[in-house]
Amino acid sequence: MLELNMDRDIKRRTSITKKYGPGFIAQSQKTGKVLAHGRDIEKMYKDAEKKGIDFTKVIISHVPPYGVITLYFKVHASKK
Repeated sequence: MLELNMDRDIKRRTSITKKYGPGFIAQSQKTGKVLAHGRDIEKMYKDAEKKGIDFTKVIISHVPPYGVITLYFKVHASKK
């Protein structure tokens, strides 16, 4: 079932953009917590390596500059 909570998602994305944009982030797949960040993907990767982050358990995303309007779509697939 697709769950949408637009207000929560917009507020969360806005706070991430203010704090980490423009740049790249590595977020926990489980919690969504930002585990590493950097102005470019190489700096984010070095930050993640330094922290010992397991790359199989994170989502790497580009964060646009604050004030840029972007659209995000979440798609969940499940087996029946």
